[in-house]
Amino acid sequence: MSSNPIISIIVPVYNVEHYLPKCIESILNQSFADFEVWLIDDGSSDNSGKICDEYACKDARIRVVHKQNGGVNTARKMGCKLAQGEYIALVDSDDSLPPLALSALYDKAKSLNLDVVLGSSNDICNGVERKNLNVAEGLFDKIGYVKQLLTNKCIIGPACKIIRRSCLDVEVAFSLPKKIFLNEDLFMNVCIGLQCERVGIFNDIIAYNYTADNLNSISHSKTMSECEWIYLFERIREQLKKVNSCFENCASEYYDYIYYVIGTSFYNKNRLFNDTSFIKQILSEDIYKHKGKISIYRTICKHPFLLPVYSFLRDSIRKLLKKES
Repeated sequence: MSSNPIISIIVPVYNVEHYLPKCIESILNQSFADFEVWLIDDGSSDNSGKICDEYACKDARIRVVHKQNGGVNTARKMGCKLAQGEYIALVDSDDSLPPLALSALYDKAKSLNLDVVLGSSNDICNGVERKNLNVAEGLFDKIGYVKQLLTNKCIIGPACKIIRRSCLDVEVAFSLPKKIFLNEDLFMNVCIGLQCERVGIFNDIIAYNYTADNLNSISHSKTMSECEWIYLFERIREQLKKVNSCFENCASEYYDYIYYVIGTSFYNKNRLFNDTSFIKQILSEDIYKHKGKISIYRTICKHPFLLPVYSFLRDSIRKLLKKES
């Protein structure tokens, strides 16, 4: 194995014995060969750990770590701390890579001097495949990229990209507790984005095959409580405020993200945000008053149940205007 590979591929592994061989084979079959693979077995109780060891014996580029179960964030964190590559790629063990994924991503990174290169994906569910494209495309600075993340205009999952290792503060990006298992990828990507100068998003690069039908996968979603969501919101705000003028420049997108989460919870009848004091706190931020939304602010503070209606109407108008433009 090269002492300094160009790309380090981090694969958290947890009870995926039926998917893992396909994942590893897809990595080994890449047209780009200058990489190392870290398989982080997160306390699997099936044959996943054994499969990891078998592949490590076959290919010197593969290394395995077995650890106690701590959640996907701890597995990714460990792998990234061990990584030696110039760039890092995160791959979930129940997914796979198209053969040209790494070469296409790295070619863009090298030719355009990019810190992060993000492609699109194939989403596969019950044998049916569809393209998952980014709404935004092109080159972005840190502020522009973070705005795309907060408004869900690019893929926010951990995959489909390579990340310059020097832009990844492992202790911060993977610092969320295990109870925060929804949108932890958004937090990670915001942390990475704030350390970047140049980011490229390209839909013509199919960088990932996402398997959506594995109910036992690491990324299988559940539900978080109101307190846990508020904790996540505050952690994102905290990171934005660490960079000069970043929060001010991204405030509108940040609050739109919160609106989206709250509105979705109402729409899905989860009613996660029953404490209207939090909604009033968000709506009372100066940014809204300065943007001419005083009347909306006052109305929703008096009648918080109108928030999802406002969110729905705002998004509908935006979509309509986009179609007409």
